[in-house]
Amino acid sequence: MATLLLENVPDDLYHRIEQLASVEQVPVADEAVRLLQEAVQHQTTSTSSTDRSQREILDDVMKGRFAAQPGLPTVADMLREDRQR
Repeated sequence: MATLLLENVPDDLYHRIEQLASVEQVPVADEAVRLLQEAVQHQTTSTSSTDRSQREILDDVMKGRFAAQPGLPTVADMLREDRQR
């Protein structure tokens, strides 16, 4: 396993990591590695989602679309009815 030495870590950042480690009851180094892993995973996920095509994104949106039950009024019908009041 590799060793990573970080210099010039701001005191407030170190203390926040130290507090998180204390809550989790793990060494500061272990908590720092966990936070780095989460950050890299988040960055990787964010990057891959921006590489998706518009078609893929639209397909995902359409899959989650609400389909009204037959016989119910459409949004346009409800708006017309409301405007007639």
